[in-house]
Amino acid sequence: DAAILGVASPGGRMPPTGRRRMLDSLDARRRVWDQRRPRGYVIRVLSISDCMEIRTGPRAGGELLRSRLVVRDTSIVRRELAPIPAAYEQRCSLAWRVDDLFTDVRRAIADTRAYITPVEYDPAYGFPRAYWLTRGYGRGGGVLVESFAPAP
Repeated sequence: DAAILGVASPGGRMPPTGRRRMLDSLDARRRVWDQRRPRGYVIRVLSISDCMEIRTGPRAGGELLRSRLVVRDTSIVRRELAPIPAAYEQRCSLAWRVDDLFTDVRRAIADTRAYITPVEYDPAYGFPRAYWLTRGYGRGGGVLVESFAPAP
């Protein structure tokens, strides 16, 4: 039984023990991020849901260019264009830093009307890389860190 194990199936309610375990894991991963995070990084976060963004340009070498955020400490310092894989060309970008990912996951865990899949964390830096979230009876949406790299 999922409730006994402290997990829920999609569309089901997550028991408090499952939420507590997810929160403990999130806090542990946040400590990893705080210890290892690079002073600067480049990131592109995508919304994997019903959101579709139609882009026709600019292109370089046949690849669509989409913006990534350049973050220094916790501030967005600029946006830069970089190729995006064809599989993600139509996905909506989220102007999120790593701190925004941690905030979104924490908010979802605290929301008793929400169901969040197990979060995939970055093995080197500890930040949330991918998760799926459903609130209430609505359709769900995923969040995916499509690219991340330390920046000088």
